[in-house]
Amino acid sequence: QHHRKLHLRSSNDTASYLIPKEKSILTWKGCLAKVDCRSVLEKLTKNILPYFGYASMKTDGTIDSSLSLNPGPVMVSKEFAHVLFSSESDSLKNLMQSKNVESSAEYIGGSPPKELLHQMKELINNQAISAVPAPSSVSNLPNEYEEGQLWKLIISEKGKNVQCHITLPAKSSANNATNYSTKNQCMIHVHGLHHTGTGFARELIHDALNERHPQSASVQDSLLPYRESGLDYAKIYNQYHVSEDEGQHFQTVYPSFKYRVREFKRTKSAMDNAGNLVYMADLCTMEVTDSPNSNPEKELGANKKIIGNYLLQQWMPYWNSSSPYLVQKTPTLDVNFLESVKVMPTFHLIVVRHPMTSNSFGVTRAAWVWLDAWTHTLEMLADGKIEWFAVVTYESLVQYQDRVVEELMEVIENGRAKYGHLRQTRQLHLHSGVTQNDDPDSSTLSYLVPKERSIELWLKCLDNERCRSLLDDLTSSVFPYFGYTSVDDVLIEKDDEEVEVDLGEEGGGDDFEESSDEDHGDDKRNAKNRRRKLFLDLSSSPGPVGVAKEFGHVLFSSEGAMLEKFRANKSGGNDIDEEFVAHNYLGDLLPTELLQRMRGLMKKHAY
Repeated sequence: QHHRKLHLRSSNDTASYLIPKEKSILTWKGCLAKVDCRSVLEKLTKNILPYFGYASMKTDGTIDSSLSLNPGPVMVSKEFAHVLFSSESDSLKNLMQSKNVESSAEYIGGSPPKELLHQMKELINNQAISAVPAPSSVSNLPNEYEEGQLWKLIISEKGKNVQCHITLPAKSSANNATNYSTKNQCMIHVHGLHHTGTGFARELIHDALNERHPQSASVQDSLLPYRESGLDYAKIYNQYHVSEDEGQHFQTVYPSFKYRVREFKRTKSAMDNAGNLVYMADLCTMEVTDSPNSNPEKELGANKKIIGNYLLQQWMPYWNSSSPYLVQKTPTLDVNFLESVKVMPTFHLIVVRHPMTSNSFGVTRAAWVWLDAWTHTLEMLADGKIEWFAVVTYESLVQYQDRVVEELMEVIENGRAKYGHLRQTRQLHLHSGVTQNDDPDSSTLSYLVPKERSIELWLKCLDNERCRSLLDDLTSSVFPYFGYTSVDDVLIEKDDEEVEVDLGEEGGGDDFEESSDEDHGDDKRNAKNRRRKLFLDLSSSPGPVGVAKEFGHVLFSSEGAMLEKFRANKSGGNDIDEEFVAHNYLGDLLPTELLQRMRGLMKKHAY
């Protein structure tokens, strides 16, 4: 996919990627040869596919004025070279206006139009394609399912009836999953049918995010947990490599596509009902059997979060887990399921492609599958069940890549600002909030307050005897070399004006104008004492950590002599603070006694 993308960006022959494969052409012709299949395709072509901007491609590579029923390349018209549907319509409209871009379709960038949904539902009813009912009771589900899976699945009545149930059993390790709830990271799910460009879209998004904010996005890698094992790479690849590195293969919470197909075939289900294979996770009921909640119905949301944390715990080893954006791709439309179990801000990128050019299932009834799957998905979007999403056509990504990707970045960053915390904003604020000689103000100190997740892990360490012992030793014998101090989080919470007075060493404001010199001396001493109360002796207990003022310099460096001259010049010939002289290694090579202490702790606490 990566090489393909580079080729697309460097070549004018992008139209070649819109030519259907030979198998797709054959199944397309097979559909036209069957009366019922041709009837559905005709109605799709006339009443539904125009909402997606589809048009046939002429032999010279230009776009036709209409969409043909016959096999051949399919494009999108220029006015559809945008995000098709999205939760961030206002932001997209502003972007389009700033670019002087207009579209004849008013719904572009907004919600799927009601008339489109009406046409799709009407076609389903007229063609007697059975809608999948809500899952019924699953109390009689068989116990035969693979070890470790949390789901049970039964398909009956030739695929019309789906019973899927996800259960976290009593005393399961799943109930002790890490809590990944945070607003400092975002999940990006890439959805679509098979062979519709989900992998292509994933790479575009990944690269675009990293181009704007280096190393900000991570895609899943099936070999990542094993790369540092020391094993032969060929053996690792043969044993652990997963095609396309799709998230569905790294989890046991919900049925992956291959298990859905296995059950579908086992029950000899009809292709009329194959659409639900694509969104089957949306039909799963969820239960946490040992949940402390007394009212399971009322607390279903909390139980879903427990399931979501367990899903993330299984996925996390395959990402660079510190990345702000975690990108997961699976060629299904389990959008509502993944939305319902989210524990962090979650963006859904949904890719749609003409049903016959991709033919995800390789069958003549591709139009049925496409119709069922997309009706279900667009209803989820129209009903407001998905908070943050964008829908794009594969074709527009191919034809107008830069423009569409730019709009996707607008959607992602606008949503990140609404649902999460932008690290870039935080970084700029820190750079502009403190001058070289100032004591830190309250707005800066607030950035020292640990996140809830950090506090939680810190407390877990203190509950573990071995972990606590090491932390105590570090606090007493190593951390002081770094100038670490605990910070009084109560004082941090004071309003800006009060903290400025408390921390200022020169006084200020009308309250000090008529003070005598002696009063000024008292004010200075009191302010310094208050500053010392703010910065406390370093504690092993959870809380904000800063550095003492004399450590507000380069800590260690190869350029010690130069830094010493620089500081002498900055002092203007005045004596350097005694506290600074006491730490004569500041800016120079780290002291040997620090290394000795750290090596000693390594031996003492070796596992």
